[in-house]
Amino acid sequence: MGGDRIWIAPEFPFFTKSREHFKESYTVQPGIDPADYHISSEAPGLIELSSLLQADLYESSWKHKRFHIRRQIRPLSNPLSASCVFSDLVTKVSYCGFQEHIYLEDFTPDAPMPLEIWNLFQVRPGGTFLIPYRGKTLDYVDYYAPSSGNVLSFENGLAKVKVHSHEEHKIGFKAYQTHGRVGYLLKLSENQWTLLIRNYYNNPSDPYIKEPSDTPGQTGCSLFIYMNDTRDDGFAELETTSTTFGYPDSGNGYMDLDFWFFTGTSENIQQIIDLLL
Repeated sequence: MGGDRIWIAPEFPFFTKSREHFKESYTVQPGIDPADYHISSEAPGLIELSSLLQADLYESSWKHKRFHIRRQIRPLSNPLSASCVFSDLVTKVSYCGFQEHIYLEDFTPDAPMPLEIWNLFQVRPGGTFLIPYRGKTLDYVDYYAPSSGNVLSFENGLAKVKVHSHEEHKIGFKAYQTHGRVGYLLKLSENQWTLLIRNYYNNPSDPYIKEPSDTPGQTGCSLFIYMNDTRDDGFAELETTSTTFGYPDSGNGYMDLDFWFFTGTSENIQQIIDLLL
């Protein structure tokens, strides 16, 4: 679905044929992305997309996995609409929002393995990700280039990741320190800013199995920021995963994602950041 995609975790063995040659052997299998989505149901305020997902497994005791996925999308009201204190703020900004409920059914339960639904959401480059966190020191994982001061900074309880086009970065944020919300702030013009907030389920007790290729065992991250230099102005994605399912007991996975979009002046958008992040 354009810049809103669903993959399957773990990254190994679904996307790379050799852990030792991670980038050279990286393969996005068409049975996962783009798959073959079709509209399976429509109702007022709801649309459902479905597809069969299928993929080979590399460096695994199993050879193949098959799934059926359903993605239900519905509009969401403004999360501030019930506020009496900030009712004037609601009228000063433009808003739209939607919820995506994702259900993944495992068609190969006889090949059990830990699994997660992996959502990748592309954003316009040039902005800054805002990640609220707990604690004096943030526990994060660099997958590629180190997150130096020009990429990752900290201010007022927020980790700020600046999107640029100079090098490749992927930063994983541990579930136990994050809140289940993340923002993306982008300047549109001198007087207009836009803010995307994603609300997602975050369970620190869940294993969260994605890990870097060169440091196996660095798990526990439920949120990821990815950027690279494949375009002149850069490329960036916001990634989250569902809780783990499929092993040791076979089962199916689900994931709920809320997307809130606000546009307004710098002052009004900052108020929303203070309230929701």
